Amino acid sequence: MASSIVEQDDLVLALLADVPNASPLAAFMQRLLTKTQARRGLLLLSSASETLGENPEVLQFSSPRAKDDRPLDISLLMTLDLHPFGSLRPGRVYAVDEMLDYDRPTVLARQRETLAAMGIRYGRWLRIVADEGTEAWILLTRESEDFSSAAVATISSVVPYLRAALRLISAFGEERLHRFMAQSALERLGIGQLVFDENATVLAADAVAESALTLVQGRGGQRLQLSPSVDEALVRTCQELAILCDPHAQPVCLPLGEDLALLLGPPPSEAPTRAAALATLRLARREEEASGARCLRALHQLSPNEAALAEKLSRGMTIAEAGRDLQLTEETARNYSKRIYARAGARGHADLVRIVLGGLAPLA
Repeated sequence: MASSIVEQDDLVLALLADVPNASPLAAFMQRLLTKTQARRGLLLLSSASETLGENPEVLQFSSPRAKDDRPLDISLLMTLDLHPFGSLRPGRVYAVDEMLDYDRPTVLARQRETLAAMGIRYGRWLRIVADEGTEAWILLTRESEDFSSAAVATISSVVPYLRAALRLISAFGEERLHRFMAQSALERLGIGQLVFDENATVLAADAVAESALTLVQGRGGQRLQLSPSVDEALVRTCQELAILCDPHAQPVCLPLGEDLALLLGPPPSEAPTRAAALATLRLARREEEASGARCLRALHQLSPNEAALAEKLSRGMTIAEAGRDLQLTEETARNYSKRIYARAGARGHADLVRIVLGGLAPLA
C-alpha cells in the first residue's frame, strides 16, 4: 500500500524545516515514528562506508508511550554481528530478521535473545547514501506487532528526500565550519564587519562590530547611533557606493570618533541585492602577552626571556622599558634584542614589529 501524498508532504516539510538546525532531522524522525507507529527510533550518521565506525553520531527518538523506556544501547547492538550495515543496499527497507545470521545457530540465538531484551521484536533498517563519505542509517522498532505494508511504504517514500536533506546538512555543516574559522581569526585580530543598505541601515553585523558600536532600532531597521554629521556622511557614502555598483571601488575611511573608524567599500558579490556597502573596523586588540611570547618562541627558536622581550618590543616599548618590565638590565636586554633580530631576520626594532604583527603571534 503506497503512502499518501499528505503523509509524504508532512514528512518532507519537517525534513526541510530541520536542515539548518543544530539538530537536523529531529522533527522529521519524531514525525516518522508517529506515521509508522514505531515505538522507538535510532538515527546514525557516519562517514564510514563499510561500517558505522567507532564513534558514529547517534540520535535517539521515542514515541510518547516509550518515553520511560531506556535508550537503545547502540554499542550492544554493534556486538551482535548483524548483517554489515555498510553492505545494505541504499534506499531499500530491511526487516530486522533479514539482518540475522541464520548460518550459525548459536549466534542466531544470541542475536534474538539480545534483541528481545532490548525491546526490538520487530524493526526496519534503512541505509541512505548521500555522497561519498556521507551516510545515514535509520532503525525503527516495535515490540508487539510488525510494521504494516503502509508503514514500510511510508519509509520507502522519503528516501530521495532524505538523500537530498543529507547533502544539504553536509553542505550547511561545511559552510558553518568555514564561517567559524573566518570569524574566529577576525575576532582574535579585533576586526569587525557590518553590511549597510544604501540608506545606511544595518543589514548584518558580527559580534565584534556589535560590541564596539551602538545599534538602535529605527523605522526602517537597525542603524548606528552616530552624531548627525557622521550619520550624514555614512548615508552619503553608502548611496555613492550603491550608485557606483563597482566591486573595485576604492574604500572610504570614515572616522566615527576617538580611535574608531569604518572602512567602507563595495559588498562581496554574493551579498544580498540590498547590500550597498561592507564596513570594516578594527579595535586596538592584541593577544595575551604570554600566548604571543609562546608563539614567538616556537616560530623563531627564542629563549623564554627573548620571546617575552620580543613580544613587549612589538607592543611599542623601547628596549630599556621592556628590559625593566622583565627585570633585566639594559645591557642584557640589548644583547637579547640582537639575538632576537638575528633569529627573526629583522633589520632592527621597527622591522621586528612588522614581522611580529604580520605573523601568527597576534592570532595566538
